[in-house]
Amino acid sequence: SFGTDTKIGIMSYENNSSWNETDSNRTFGSGPLIGKPEAIFWCSVFTIEAVLVTAGNLLTTFVFLWSRKLRKRRYYLMINLAISDTLVGALAMPLFVVPFGMSLGVWGEMPWILGDVTLFFDMLTGFASIVFLAMIALERLYATLRPFNYRALKSRWYVLLTIIAWMAAGSVPSLHLAIIKFPNTFLSSTPVSIKALMWVPVLATLLLLISVSYAIIWGKVRILHKSVTQRLVEKESSLSRICLLITVVSLVTWLPFVIVNMVFTANLNFHFHVFYVTKFLHYANSLLNPVLYVVKIPDFRASLPNLCTGKITGTSSNELSAPRTVPRTTSM
Repeated sequence: SFGTDTKIGIMSYENNSSWNETDSNRTFGSGPLIGKPEAIFWCSVFTIEAVLVTAGNLLTTFVFLWSRKLRKRRYYLMINLAISDTLVGALAMPLFVVPFGMSLGVWGEMPWILGDVTLFFDMLTGFASIVFLAMIALERLYATLRPFNYRALKSRWYVLLTIIAWMAAGSVPSLHLAIIKFPNTFLSSTPVSIKALMWVPVLATLLLLISVSYAIIWGKVRILHKSVTQRLVEKESSLSRICLLITVVSLVTWLPFVIVNMVFTANLNFHFHVFYVTKFLHYANSLLNPVLYVVKIPDFRASLPNLCTGKITGTSSNELSAPRTVPRTTSM
């Protein structure tokens, strides 16, 4: 999720921070709301997507935590990415679907669900994803440029990076809500709708950081392959390629919704279905990440069946101990 629901957020905040039918009409531009059968269809689609996102990323988190092969420092940030994707399906998406169905008349009013809460968690989980992708890019860069120093890193550095990442992710929606709810606090002649786009330079900075990191990694790996083969760097570069693929898929699924938000801010109307499709694609990123882990990470793919059979903790230890015990018995 990349939670910048400016489309739903800004207009709803002008009416006591709640979703209602009037806000939906104003938000989505001119024209009547869609019919109830189609509204039920879209709510069902988002609900099924939320269940799949939650189940897939919970399973992903369990595999990372239970497998000895995956319980390594190099996967710590990826584990946090899986946790943020789990929160997308378990928290952000339900808080989106319920008011969304309310505004389309699928079910009755639920005044206890506030637009502030919905927007905060949608943005929190979205920015957590992009921040951890940026952290992963920096980690891959350090592993490529300083492979031996990277292997000597202590776990406390990863704990510190994790804390910084979650604090950074939470600060963006907090400031976003503060600008909208308390516009007089920020002394400026800039309209509130433009101030609310403060997340754009933050996003641009993170994307630039990611792009530069992987560009340097690509250049460094090419030079190493031309000069001397370094087994350690090759191993880290393989994981870097996987992380790059995950990042590219994330951008492809996020950017359409980000563009839709910016178009709405420019007061340009567009068809209802543009929002529905881009929002579905936006959340689908959290569903695709577990698929990429299975396809591209061999250790993850090997550990997944073991988790289902309950053998994940014993497999690696038996495999490691078997070659050592056999020579001893034969020598005697």
